[in-house]
Amino acid sequence: MKKKISIIMCIMLVIASLSGCSKKEEKKPEPTKKEEVTEEVKKEEKEEVKKEESDGKIIAGTNQSDATPLPLDSKIFAKVKKDSNAWFAFTTGEDENAVYNATIVNMTADSSVIYGYLYDEYGEQLNYQSIYNDGKPVSLSSEELTPNTTYYISIDPNGNNIDYSVIVKNINAEKEANKTVSNVLEAKRVKISEDGTVTTGTNRNDAALVPLETKIKGNLKKDYNSWFAFTTGAEENFTYNATIVNMTADSDVIYGYLYDEYGNQLNYQSIYNDGKPVSLSSEELMPNTTYYIQLNPNGNKSVDFSLIIKSPDAKDLKAGLVFETPLEINETQVQFEAEKAKFIDENGAKEVLRPVAEAILEKPESVVLIAGTTATDGEQEARVKLSNERAEAVKNLLVKTYKVPEKQIKTVGLGFEADPFERGKDRDSSGKFIESEGRKNRRVVILDASDEIAQGILNNNK
Repeated sequence: MKKKISIIMCIMLVIASLSGCSKKEEKKPEPTKKEEVTEEVKKEEKEEVKKEESDGKIIAGTNQSDATPLPLDSKIFAKVKKDSNAWFAFTTGEDENAVYNATIVNMTADSSVIYGYLYDEYGEQLNYQSIYNDGKPVSLSSEELTPNTTYYISIDPNGNNIDYSVIVKNINAEKEANKTVSNVLEAKRVKISEDGTVTTGTNRNDAALVPLETKIKGNLKKDYNSWFAFTTGAEENFTYNATIVNMTADSDVIYGYLYDEYGNQLNYQSIYNDGKPVSLSSEELMPNTTYYIQLNPNGNKSVDFSLIIKSPDAKDLKAGLVFETPLEINETQVQFEAEKAKFIDENGAKEVLRPVAEAILEKPESVVLIAGTTATDGEQEARVKLSNERAEAVKNLLVKTYKVPEKQIKTVGLGFEADPFERGKDRDSSGKFIESEGRKNRRVVILDASDEIAQGILNNNK
């Protein structure tokens, strides 16, 4: 009897075990063909996102929740796609009475208008502007922004894909640190041919940086604006004259405009075909500041012109420099792997550095300094080592890819304590790290080794 009971109990245990196994299998049924396809699509989408995140380039978000953090004082170049908005976010500093300008340039000369919006976190519109294809900078500004608060910029194209730039600045901030720019054309001077002619850009970012006291010539194409830039000297309270001559006797009028970096018009003149020189002048120009000239031909033919910008300086001391203003290449343009001197996207880095190499090769007698800097994170000694290795990585890319002679490049690592250039404020008053501002500080700055700033850096790092 006991034997029969034991056999029955064993049979019941086997049945229970089989039943449990059956239930487990029901929880993981075989996927259908449709589910297999869906899983494959999801996998591809994840891989695509990972690819975008690892290519070292800024990708604008398509809505407020995905807005791309934008460091202050750091110009971003991007493309907004047809039928898709581009979203950025920036965080204000601690200043109570600061005024912030979000300055946008439409860089596609034959495009339609871009609409720019400034919002708070609740979606309340604080400013709105139309940005046309004439290359003029347009600023979204507000005096109502709260300190230590995040605000949002939406860029909406009314037409096809459009290239643009955006930069956010506290316009009242007084900075003792040395200024940098993030565009090669803004950093170096225009190339002038033997007959004095130059090639101009069609927007503020591509403006030809004109040496003071040097007459240049050019041709204004029908339906296109031409842009020039000049940098004032160190003296205060001087008047600068940008004198223009319309050299085509049977042409229509040329319209000339003088702007500051935010798109504020400082002067306007009409230049007729009678050959009379006309000057754009202003007594309001700040020392050591770049201003912009827009020439717009009003007619159905191209127009020859000349331009000279007179300064109070009798001698142009910077005529031999590769870069008149230090050029900044930060993490929004070229990104390294964390804690390494290895490019995340080496091909992308090569494209960013191509115009840098061309500028250096144009002046074979020159020497440039590549200074690496880091975010305010970790120990200074370790940051100096890392920033020096990254400066060396940039040098090696220039040498190996573009055959820039090694003798033309010096490198130095500054970390964060020895950085003499304008920095993002990557720590708030409580010491909390702000990643968006840290991105600006992870960079290399390229400047002429003979520049006063570079000499100071080299002397301090002997």
